[in-house]
Amino acid sequence: MAQSAQLKIGDEVLMRWRDRKGTFDAGNITIVDIFDTHVPTVDQSIIWMPIDLIWEITGLENEATYYLVSEQNEKLNIGSWILHSQDDLLTELRGMIAVSHMVAASCMEFFCVLHCLQFLIHKCYPFSEDKKK
Repeated sequence: MAQSAQLKIGDEVLMRWRDRKGTFDAGNITIVDIFDTHVPTVDQSIIWMPIDLIWEITGLENEATYYLVSEQNEKLNIGSWILHSQDDLLTELRGMIAVSHMVAASCMEFFCVLHCLQFLIHKCYPFSEDKKK
């Protein structure tokens, strides 16, 4: 996101968000760090900031879609929050990748069989162009 928006550390930008009632609000933020990722969904229009600040500006205390903690804190007890390991969170994605690999392999097999059939049909039943020769 920083690259596509041409952001640098120290830049001030206007950030817009919705509060707990769905009303848009906005404020200036300063870019304090930039990191590289090879995961597009982590990088698309996302600004990483402390959860306490997010709760303050949105009025949504003790709520989050995702809350990332280091591996040392995986067993941390945070009230009614349910913490999931990285393996748990990636299970669905790994399943989708496996299915896409199976589909790609099936497509390849289909086209190989189709090509073989085309070759056999051409050898067994020459087309009219071959008859003219």
